[in-house]
Amino acid sequence: MEKVFQVFLIIFLGITSIKATDCPPPKEAPFKKVMNVSFAEDYLECPTIVHAQLFSSDRPKAWTFPNNLNDFVIFQCVGVGEDPKTMPLSGELTGEFIAIPKNKSDLIFELKRGDKVKITGVTWIYKIDSPGSSFQNVYFMATAIEKETP
Repeated sequence: MEKVFQVFLIIFLGITSIKATDCPPPKEAPFKKVMNVSFAEDYLECPTIVHAQLFSSDRPKAWTFPNNLNDFVIFQCVGVGEDPKTMPLSGELTGEFIAIPKNKSDLIFELKRGDKVKITGVTWIYKIDSPGSSFQNVYFMATAIEKETP
């Protein structure tokens, strides 16, 4: 039985490493384009680098987030030089949602609003379909973040 497990593990690790090498090194893409629902599917698989500005190190108060993001810190960014958008129901200002694993989030709490950041990650599209309506929201699932120097 142990031999079967070892063979399975070797095959699994081999397939995983092959999949990981299918992606080229991360390339830069415009933040607004990556976060646009029409283009977000182009950035689901392979890491992309975006440049943005921190808007808030917290999530909007009037927003409910998917439960599978509990191990992530959600923060908000806007495109460099862009203004936040207004949420239609609450009137609250908001940026685009970025999620980063908690163990990689320390920098988020050192940044100030307006600080420029370089973020590497992939998009994730959260879809809700209900009778008579459909909703999609794009999240950028960060694997790394760096503060950019002016």
